[in-house]
Amino acid sequence: MRAPGLSFTAQGNVSTVKATLPTDVAGGCNQLSGAFHHVTSKLSSLGRSTSTCRAVFRPSAGKCSFKASKRICTAIYDSQGPGTVGWQAFDPSRYVFRQLVGKGGWGIVHRAYDAKLGHDVAIKTQTKWPRNEPGKRAPCPEILLQRIRDEGELIQLLQGSERVVTLHDKFEDNDNCYLVTELLEDGDLESLFRAKEQVSEMLAAQIMEDVLLFLQYCHEKGVCYADVKPANFLVEHGVSGQPRLKATDFGCAQAITRGEPLSRRCGTPSYFAPEVFQRKYGLEADVWSAGIMLYRLLSGRLPWFDDSVQHVSPARIQALVLTAQIPFDSPGWSCRSEACKDFVRGLLERDPRARLSLEQALDHRWMSMHRRSDSDLLLPTANPASANNIIPISVNSPKSARLG
Repeated sequence: MRAPGLSFTAQGNVSTVKATLPTDVAGGCNQLSGAFHHVTSKLSSLGRSTSTCRAVFRPSAGKCSFKASKRICTAIYDSQGPGTVGWQAFDPSRYVFRQLVGKGGWGIVHRAYDAKLGHDVAIKTQTKWPRNEPGKRAPCPEILLQRIRDEGELIQLLQGSERVVTLHDKFEDNDNCYLVTELLEDGDLESLFRAKEQVSEMLAAQIMEDVLLFLQYCHEKGVCYADVKPANFLVEHGVSGQPRLKATDFGCAQAITRGEPLSRRCGTPSYFAPEVFQRKYGLEADVWSAGIMLYRLLSGRLPWFDDSVQHVSPARIQALVLTAQIPFDSPGWSCRSEACKDFVRGLLERDPRARLSLEQALDHRWMSMHRRSDSDLLLPTANPASANNIIPISVNSPKSARLG
């Protein structure tokens, strides 16, 4: 049974709490025992004091289901507000919101004018209030706030890389959290599937160089990006005109402790490594996802699926990822070199211990054959609606999800 989270400061006794609860839950006061156990366990795991919780919940005999204890947590959360992530207070007078440029399951992005910086920026807005989506269980309040907090901290941690979108500020108000980043208007890699019928091996290798170097930086910092896919890499044309990729949307990124595997499944199921489905994975999972992305760049489709993958259940995707062979018989592979196929196979090795490491991938003969020179990448220029931190509204790309 999963323990719910809670973020509140309350005073009073059980009767005070009962008054905020739905009648059917409040009526069974003995159920508070189970809620007390789950809530204090969660607070302790987060390093929070449980004294306030003990003042509110006075346990008695009985057990409490996850559903009942979560409703108790949510009732207190609703009565006292969502709490804080510790960011600066948002000043709406500083920004002029222009237009919505993207939205997804975990936030929306607006183009906005920043009066302090004197130019347009991208602002990602995430609500603090848990919400239910069809077929999914809403996260508990404390878990939601922690995920928002983690995203801000991780993108800030990775600011030393030129392959990460620039973070300007982090703000919050009573209801929302805001990440203010640079606005990149040259599109994302998803644009390749709209603007080009086929990607050359040279272009694909140069794209992969940026992606792998980005992942290498993340891993050196102890971060698993956990959502490698074309829509999360934006294109920037610098002063020299040479385009570079910048990673965006760190909502699924997780800090990793050496020797301790990750278990939370977060990202896009069609890009999940086998071990992600099995809830025991590490940094190697990012290499698999990069391999899936490269497969799609070269063939125009995902392994086993076309772009209708959104209508395929995660259970079906899992079955194929765990058992099916990587297909190289589609028309898109007929003109590809053996070195290219060997590289893709190395990235998509099911056993993470046998999978290519990032260093091995960067040194692979296929990558060496197409190492970037002084020539520019001919990436297409796309509609600025694909700018920043979220899947563009018009793009029918597999979306990220948190599956628990």
